Amino acid sequence: ERHIRTKDWIYTDKGTLTKVNEFGQPENDPEEQNDQSAVRDEMRKIFASIDGV
Repeated sequence: ERHIRTKDWIYTDKGTLTKVNEFGQPENDPEEQNDQSAVRDEMRKIFASIDGV
């Protein structure tokens, strides 16, 4: 499983989006699939650019 991590989010290539807390650790529960669509779209674009798509 691949993932992208920013200061605020962790996004996996499976589509799981998890908030990062103030200590830099992932929260226990990932976001619902329909939440944070703007963040998800941006992360998908990053994966696409890495993969050359």
